[in-house]
Amino acid sequence: GRVARWVDLGPAARIGLMVGALSGTSALAVLAASGAWSLLGLGMAAGSAVTAGLLGGWLIDHFTLGPVRQIETTANRMAAGDLTQVIEANARGAVKGLQVALAQLNVNLRSIVRDARSQVEQMRDATSEIASGNQDLSSRTESQAATVEQTASSMEEITATVHNSSQ
Repeated sequence: GRVARWVDLGPAARIGLMVGALSGTSALAVLAASGAWSLLGLGMAAGSAVTAGLLGGWLIDHFTLGPVRQIETTANRMAAGDLTQVIEANARGAVKGLQVALAQLNVNLRSIVRDARSQVEQMRDATSEIASGNQDLSSRTESQAATVEQTASSMEEITATVHNSSQ
């Protein structure tokens, strides 16, 4: 295996190790003050440091980074167009504020999309009515043009008849 470098560790692991180091340092200080530098004492100090580090890392990951990852996943789903999700604000502190803001954003986006769909539907209906009216007007115009053409033809016949009668 490969030994992890400090920069390769995630934030929770870094903080956990710092907490563990502080805990181990505290345990060593207690041992030094009491003069009990036994192998068992050093092992217990190291064990408590590792335990505190792991516990601290888990707590940070579970209560801070876990909800932030959930917010990130939810935001990515919203960005992909999924507005169907229900977002619950179940965290604490600033993370809860982010959850509340994201939930409100989701509600607002759903409302905007619903209103846009409604407007598109109304435009589609209005466009259909205009197209129908244009078709009706075109039909009436063609009919009137045919009537005018018949009238013009009849006038030509009357003019020709009158002209022939006058000669």
